[in-house]
Amino acid sequence: MVGCVVAIHLARGGADVVVLDARAPGRGATGRSAGFLIRGTADHPDQVASAVGREGALALWDYTAGSIDELVGLVREHRIECGLRRDGSLVLAMDDAERGSLRVSRELLEGTREPGEIWTGDEVEQRTGLVLFAGGWFRPGDGVLDPGRLCRGLADVASRLGARVISGVRVDAIDEDGNGVRLTTRHGMIASAQAVLATNAALPMIDARFGRWLSPVRAQMLVTGPSRDAARLSWPVYAHHGYEYWRQEPTGELLFGGCRWAAKPGLECGVTDDACVSETVFEAQRTFIARHLPSLASLPVRARWSGIMAFTTDGLPLVGRVPGQERLWMCAACNGHGLAFGPRSARLLAEAILHATPLPVDFTPARLSSRMTSADSPGGN
Repeated sequence: MVGCVVAIHLARGGADVVVLDARAPGRGATGRSAGFLIRGTADHPDQVASAVGREGALALWDYTAGSIDELVGLVREHRIECGLRRDGSLVLAMDDAERGSLRVSRELLEGTREPGEIWTGDEVEQRTGLVLFAGGWFRPGDGVLDPGRLCRGLADVASRLGARVISGVRVDAIDEDGNGVRLTTRHGMIASAQAVLATNAALPMIDARFGRWLSPVRAQMLVTGPSRDAARLSWPVYAHHGYEYWRQEPTGELLFGGCRWAAKPGLECGVTDDACVSETVFEAQRTFIARHLPSLASLPVRARWSGIMAFTTDGLPLVGRVPGQERLWMCAACNGHGLAFGPRSARLLAEAILHATPLPVDFTPARLSSRMTSADSPGGN
């Protein structure tokens, strides 16, 4: 998704663009996600404010809100059929402490666009049929879409604008010299004036030293068969500080993800294999559904899959030049919120490349480069 949005803006600016994808659009982390258009970061805004201050938390909220607006604008401008619904979201608290966190977060956002409303646990049950939650925060500005169809649609848009989107080509190494960038693949070498790495958790597969900046984390989802009854859940649901998340299709299928905490002690951190699933996590998911989504617990599981997220130590993306390089850029590690952080980050990066202007946000990878020696700078020779 990020690579295609970068390509769209570069192509609009007159650049000659090639997008290389080891698989195909929609087959990576974005297409394997739940497709949530959720403002903010991986945790509640009050928790973010405790780390970066109130103004910093509000700035991140505004950034992701604007980024989602940009993505929705692209979808509507190019008529991408991806099941976009922007009816809001519901964030749920597992206990009294998290309910307090939701309340403080809602107060923090007073005065912003559509801050939403706080529900009691009883109101959550009455309105949704979800049980044993301490409370909820309904947020009308959020939404949901089909992420696989989105990725394929964005790739088509990039192609129509003149970019060449090539699937099935994996980049194994990247070298920069004074004239440009050389990308080595098993099909041959590609020479380019500049290159953008939008490979998220796969960055260490290109150069293992990128692993000092980000950590891969495996997320797991399931989908059930359709319900005989009309879908009761109108919004995507986010619970337990984001450890669980789900939505219901209009035809009644339940898409449920999360419970990686069950895979102790590692919590799926450091796992890069998205070709299989954890049975331990799957059992935890089924237990959670039976306990908190009883009306949907009898639906048969139709499919299971996993996807690899990328997290940084400070919870912010990596957007900007690779430290020590002039022609190599990166836009990755959105910390599980790629649909929120990615679209605006991709546009700003493309504009920085086209116009040789500094990025207006401090997501530069250089902020984390102090953890590396100069000899370990990724991408260098």
